[in-house]
Amino acid sequence: MTWSNRNQNNTTNYQHPNESNLWELHKAMGYDPQGNPIIRIDDTSLQHTSKDRAKVSGYEIVFFNTFQFDKEDDVWDEFTTAGGTSTHDPNARECHLIVDGSIPGAKVIRQTKNVQRYIPGRTTEASFAVVFGHNEDPGIVKRFGVYDENNGLFVEVIGNTIALVIRSDANGSIVEKRIPQAEWNQDVLNGTGRTGITLNLAMRQIILFEYEWYGAGVAELKFVIDDHAVSAHKEYHANRQELPWTGTPFVPLRCEIENVSSTSGSHHLHQGSNSVLLEGETSKLGIAASVGSPITGTTMQSANTWYPILSIRLNPERLNGIVLPSFFQVATIDNTNLFYRLVRNATIGADAGNSAWTVVPDSGSTFTEFQTYNTPAAIAEVNQGSRLDTGFIVSGGGGAGVRLDRDTVYQLGRSNLGTTSDVFTILVASSGANKSAIASMTWTEQR
Repeated sequence: MTWSNRNQNNTTNYQHPNESNLWELHKAMGYDPQGNPIIRIDDTSLQHTSKDRAKVSGYEIVFFNTFQFDKEDDVWDEFTTAGGTSTHDPNARECHLIVDGSIPGAKVIRQTKNVQRYIPGRTTEASFAVVFGHNEDPGIVKRFGVYDENNGLFVEVIGNTIALVIRSDANGSIVEKRIPQAEWNQDVLNGTGRTGITLNLAMRQIILFEYEWYGAGVAELKFVIDDHAVSAHKEYHANRQELPWTGTPFVPLRCEIENVSSTSGSHHLHQGSNSVLLEGETSKLGIAASVGSPITGTTMQSANTWYPILSIRLNPERLNGIVLPSFFQVATIDNTNLFYRLVRNATIGADAGNSAWTVVPDSGSTFTEFQTYNTPAAIAEVNQGSRLDTGFIVSGGGGAGVRLDRDTVYQLGRSNLGTTSDVFTILVASSGANKSAIASMTWTEQR
């Protein structure tokens, strides 16, 4: 007996009157790296880890966004060159990346300001809704995935051809392994594969990248079609290569379109909703670190005026680090009324008494730097950046502690395509003049 390709109703050509449809048996089959069928008896979903453990645990969504109302510029960074534009479609609730085919080098890049979390032993799954477009010019390159300039994995579409690409700087220079559709080892998705499905790049797709690192983990490309995550290709690394398959798993989500050699037309890449999940629920987030301002305090010369007390940022040498602020404290030395704000990317001048940016001492931290202030200038409302938390402490309340909501993303991000760190600053205002404020901040680093 030979297997028949399934039709749109997920059936085969034969139905035994007293038995399940053969498609259900077909679903219970897995495949080894050579494409040989393996019958699994523990479940019928093909959802197993690379260690061959059935996925029975829950999962945790650690990132998502929908572009419901705008391009979410506080979450996504963007870079364009001449001839490249990006717009928000309020009807489709998505972003359109557009390049002019008559302008060589026209480009649009969008990537998350945060790198995505990775915890060894927990498979990561990144999902994207995307439309690549109709009958595109072979001079146009489109990419979508979990990657940056140096590392990661992504789908690349050039004209009407598609490939899975793995990028790594593990050997000291950037190397890319490109696996074209014809070489996918799970399903080539051209109508001749085991599902009989033909991938249509002009239609909306949900693309999944499932991967683990260890340097030797599996990287898998899937497409969600007809209520199934159809595996297209698995790239195996353990026992096959010496170097890690990618230099680091701490990379952003990213998409881009570029005119490499086209000479005419307008070309589009549609970016829809996305998410990142980790198998299991996070219990141990990472290693704790903290820092405080000088115990002599920061002088706030005027009453009811905002001053910077303590700032942290990613170490410029560790911009792929995961830093998750979790707790801070504020007070005045004489315990008077005060107001506080935790803000992102305030404009702070180089005033007298500013300390140099310094790696946090005696904490084991190499991801994070801090800055303190002696007699800083006031910061006007318009220069305070994005407010993340705000509140007040009544006289006599002591150094109140503020615990940040664990279900809200307070991760230090980057801008300028990952080259500049966010700065989180504690601002304080007091109801009296010439008060001295102190502050501390605690965070978790995932290493």
